[in-house]
Amino acid sequence: MEEIRENLLEVLSTIETSSVSRLKFGRNVGSIFSLDFSIGASLMVYCSWRIATRDKIITSWRGTDGNNVKMFKGLSLLEDKRVLNARLSDFNDLQIELDNDITLYVF
Repeated sequence: MEEIRENLLEVLSTIETSSVSRLKFGRNVGSIFSLDFSIGASLMVYCSWRIATRDKIITSWRGTDGNNVKMFKGLSLLEDKRVLNARLSDFNDLQIELDNDITLYVF
């Protein structure tokens, strides 16, 4: 498990200071989405996640309102944002801090 963590940390270090160049999501895939970064790396999220600022949760994988409008609006905030920091918690949860006080948590 430690080797996997080290490999992931190495990949995360490459996306720091890059930006989200493309965001893909859609009505038929529920809360699954993918991010393309300006350096050519991609991240597909197929698990629990949330988008938050320092003082509030914007949306999450459970942020559906029937038509997923709230979730899609929240996801759209990630596009064209610069990555300030990307790290793993002690529990291997992913945290990507972006411009405008937006953080993506994947757990």
